[in-house]
Amino acid sequence: MKGRTSRKVVGLGIITCLAIAFSIMASDGNADDPQGPFHFIYGFGLYNGTVPAVNCLVNITNTDRGETNYTTTDANGFYQFNCGSFSGPGWLPGENITITIYGNSSLCWTNWTGNTTGVVPDVNAYYNVTLETWLDPYDVGTEAINYPANGASLCPDPLSYVVNATVKNYGATYTHTFPVELHIYDSGMTEVFTDSVTVTLAPGAQTYVEFSAWYPPDATEDYTIVVTTAMTCPNHDYIPSTDAKSIDVHVDQRVIDMEVDKTVWNYTHWDHEVTVPTVPYTVTFNISIHNNGDCSYLSNIAVVDTFGSGLEYVPGSSTLNGIPIGDPSIVGTQLTWNSTVLGTAPPFYLDYCEWLYLEFEANVTEWGTTTNDATVVADVFADTGLTYYVTDTTEYTPTVVIVSDSTPPVTTISYGDPNCVGDYIFITSATPLTLDATDDVTGVAYTVYYIDAGTPVTVYDNGAGDDNPNLGEITTTFYMTGADGVHTVYYYSADYAGNIETTNNQDYFLDNTGPDITIEVTGPQCGSYVTSETFFELGAQDAGSGTFRDIIFEEGFEGGSIPPGWTQIQYSGTGMWMVS
Repeated sequence: MKGRTSRKVVGLGIITCLAIAFSIMASDGNADDPQGPFHFIYGFGLYNGTVPAVNCLVNITNTDRGETNYTTTDANGFYQFNCGSFSGPGWLPGENITITIYGNSSLCWTNWTGNTTGVVPDVNAYYNVTLETWLDPYDVGTEAINYPANGASLCPDPLSYVVNATVKNYGATYTHTFPVELHIYDSGMTEVFTDSVTVTLAPGAQTYVEFSAWYPPDATEDYTIVVTTAMTCPNHDYIPSTDAKSIDVHVDQRVIDMEVDKTVWNYTHWDHEVTVPTVPYTVTFNISIHNNGDCSYLSNIAVVDTFGSGLEYVPGSSTLNGIPIGDPSIVGTQLTWNSTVLGTAPPFYLDYCEWLYLEFEANVTEWGTTTNDATVVADVFADTGLTYYVTDTTEYTPTVVIVSDSTPPVTTISYGDPNCVGDYIFITSATPLTLDATDDVTGVAYTVYYIDAGTPVTVYDNGAGDDNPNLGEITTTFYMTGADGVHTVYYYSADYAGNIETTNNQDYFLDNTGPDITIEVTGPQCGSYVTSETFFELGAQDAGSGTFRDIIFEEGFEGGSIPPGWTQIQYSGTGMWMVS
């Protein structure tokens, strides 16, 4: 329409110039001739007042004389006619005329016509004619593009898309046969795909149109999809607001990414390692397969699992997503679930973001550590119903470790200060007692201790009371209370495999009572002053653990060292000592 508007403006400019020229000619020519050789009429023919009526028949009738002459519109819908005597009928100014324009049937405007009335001008006159139709309106157009959705993200070849659109016959009178065209353009507006389907619609009817499959290239690109109707000759009795519908879609380049994980049930959760408490013992494995790629469909999925030593498959234990399936084929230590057993042969496929879970059981038949590997292969293929072919094979080998543990943990006890070791280990209620538990295989799960016949205290790995941050190791500290005398600490630990250590015990002498010390001075003495002749007699008694050391000090005053338990206050020739 923009092109037509431009042409119309140009045409008007040309006609304006022509009109001025003819006006000058007519004025000059008519000056000496009462009838006048030039009496021009001109104007445009327009369908619905908007579309130029191109190459149409124009009848000019003098209703006063009953005479009719004709001309045609040009490529811009413009006409002109001289009513004067120069190459014209010689009509006189003021005579009544009717201008009628008929639609061009070869351009599908058969049923359109328009007319207007006027008079033969003295010089020139401008008469536009609007063409209309008297038939019931009918034309065809695109109602909607149903698939794909506007703004959709699509996957590339080998996937395909069948564009689906709705077209309609808007009229109420005529059955119409017409082509519906598909045009697909890339981001540079280069047409990359086209197709056409011919349909026949009764008045008011609509239908769904499906085009040939479109296979987008395996590249990231934006596309515009256009569906339009293209009637050969719709008669233009009804002009839809638009003949075409368009949508925009995005295609992502394919990314192939199959994620596989192998785990074993660890009593409360799936893990990559488990320790069994006894042999034989049954464990459950899980192989998860996730299609984590973009625009990649996985088919022909097969799983190969390799057993280490000490593992035997349990017949009838295989399930896929919780549904029982057949047993794998077993050759040596290799278990193979092929696509037939897994049900992953075409037309089955694993869509992107979907999961498969293969679970099965195995018996642990011997002590030790064994690993278990899994390999998964899959084909990437086209959509259901199309030709399948391999574009990539991906393998992953996660490992599961199974540990057989029959050895219990080892727990040791130690003590801090204050302490005194003799016939017993003497401690006070301020002396810390510390338990350290280790297990070289599965780790310590908990430690238990109690004093005499007291209530047992349980410390769990990394739980309250465990001062050791390392998983599987426990360190806990406690203090002894109660009456002075001998007390026994009992303790043991258990590992994660359920092995329990034999109960250990350790005696301690709790002594919270200090000794009573006496001193008796004989010889020269005046207050706190004594001489070298003065004799000191020390005595000590203890109602708790009893006295242990009976030598308090053994050096003399002169030149001797400070005995334990003594503090030198002053020394200048004569020493002054304080007994503490």
